[in-house]
Amino acid sequence: RNLDSYINGNTPYYSSEYRFRLNNGKYIWILSKGKALRDRNGKAVRIAGSHADITERKKNENKLKYLAYYDPLTNIPLRTIFMDKMKIAVEEAKRNGSKLAVLFLDLDNFKTINDTYGHDIGDRLLKRIAVKLKSCMRSSDIISRIGGDEFAVLIPAFISINEIDQIAKRMMELFKQPLNINGRKLFATISIGVAVYPDNGREGKALLKKADTAMYMAKESGKNGLQYFNDNFDSHFKLQCAIKK
Repeated sequence: RNLDSYINGNTPYYSSEYRFRLNNGKYIWILSKGKALRDRNGKAVRIAGSHADITERKKNENKLKYLAYYDPLTNIPLRTIFMDKMKIAVEEAKRNGSKLAVLFLDLDNFKTINDTYGHDIGDRLLKRIAVKLKSCMRSSDIISRIGGDEFAVLIPAFISINEIDQIAKRMMELFKQPLNINGRKLFATISIGVAVYPDNGREGKALLKKADTAMYMAKESGKNGLQYFNDNFDSHFKLQCAIKK
């Protein structure tokens, strides 16, 4: 198509990037560029150009693209891609008349672990936790590292709230036993907040914010717990902010 477009005079020169399979089965990326010699009627009669191996450049581009959307520590999506996925899930829920849930998770004593054992141990713990959390989810669910020791999980198209309870309880079960990190037994617990579409909101940002609010209420209730968003929470936080002022 690129060649035809150039030959027909739609582009100033021919340029195309494509994969090329070698005899050994490996693929390389090629950049082909060229310009044509045309007769007096403008018809292309000959083309000269070059073929360049751009495999390394493509690898670097893909690496940068990956780092922009995925957490290099845990290899799970960052907030940007999570919000994009949630937007799609909300639209599908609107069309199908289904529900979805957003879980906001936060480690209760991660700062203490970091301060006591150092950031390297803290990073290893986060990697282990990300793997364990993924093991509790369905294949259609999406997990994201929102920042620091905070994670979010999108559970689309669930039928019964019991499904959410079961997933959340499986996650909390993971922390009943200590995690062995570099020979150290580390005890960690999580607080989980849940917001449900369309009950608690009809767009992604609102749902994530309310799941975050519910998580803080779980922490206020003694940590290591699960809390669903309740409209009274907003009044509670407004009162707390007023008291602090």
